[in-house]
Amino acid sequence: MMEKDIELAGLFATLPDPAPDEAFVAAVALRIARRRRLAMLWPAGCGFVLLLLVWASRPAGDVFAGWVQSGLNLIAVEVGRFATSPAGTFAAAILLVTGALWAWLYERLKA
Repeated sequence: MMEKDIELAGLFATLPDPAPDEAFVAAVALRIARRRRLAMLWPAGCGFVLLLLVWASRPAGDVFAGWVQSGLNLIAVEVGRFATSPAGTFAAAILLVTGALWAWLYERLKA
């Protein structure tokens, strides 16, 4: 049961027993059905609006994806150029020697 249905049941419990009135029972049943319908339609409506926004922003997303792809390609090309340059080779050698020295010192200090 929904929270509001529980509140409604609590209200019925505090009231004295009325004479059975079919119109009243039908009105309460209709009200509960409306609440449940709204509870189901709200998420569906939000989902529809989200899909509409995604569809509407698709052209901008295509342009942005193209920019991102171009940027990544540029980064990859430049990294490749740096790695094969003398400065890149020197930087890689320094990193390798530093790593080896660090590992050697770590093993020596650990013992």
